[in-house]
Amino acid sequence: MPNEFVLTQVKKFFAKPLQEAIHAVYNNQFSLSLVVYSGFQDDKHPLLSNIKKKFQSIEKAGSKKNDISPAMKNTLSEYFGILFDPNYTFDTFVVGEHNRFAFSAAKAAAEDPGNAYNPLFLYGNVGLGKTHLMQAVGNAIIRSDPGKVVLYLPVGKLIDEIVSAIKANKLQNLIKKFDDVDALLIDDIQFLANKEKTQEIFHNIFNDFHMKKKQVILSSDRPPKELSNIEPRLKSRFGL
Repeated sequence: MPNEFVLTQVKKFFAKPLQEAIHAVYNNQFSLSLVVYSGFQDDKHPLLSNIKKKFQSIEKAGSKKNDISPAMKNTLSEYFGILFDPNYTFDTFVVGEHNRFAFSAAKAAAEDPGNAYNPLFLYGNVGLGKTHLMQAVGNAIIRSDPGKVVLYLPVGKLIDEIVSAIKANKLQNLIKKFDDVDALLIDDIQFLANKEKTQEIFHNIFNDFHMKKKQVILSSDRPPKELSNIEPRLKSRFGL
């Protein structure tokens, strides 16, 4: 993996099916080991380039399936399509006793984005379907109005983009891109901890969305009041 954040996400979502695939293709004597590989820090690494090409082909296929607006493809192409899964829908979500309220709130947000449950803050332990549910909202919004721009970002990707923009002195260009977004979905917001500058910038983005009544959906492994090393003003906004 290129960094610790990606390592955490792959362990969280893909370790089990990868292990099962290895056993199916080879045998049970083979095991899966996930590590951070420093060679991926070089953007010209051939394997990393092949992965990027694969993601680009997935993005094109996903774009056709969802009838994504040209504005989204043109202005947010570097964000969209890699992790936004068109298979995450309300129909494929398993509703149980412990997630029924979250499911109902997500459906309400999808039916009336920007008004019902805005922001929508989904929290719970790993594997309970937070990512599935938040992307189901995004998919529903897109199907209802293909002209809407829905942006899904793991918080690690958001942090990387903000840091890169600051280094390149292009922060305003990055913030301007969010003007074209109608619904913003940020996964694993707890990883904003101790990122003071990023928290400040995200607070401004969040306020702009809320003021313009544009939908914001956040996910975390714990409720807002229990988030550690997150600015109090952000936690208060998350708990609106």
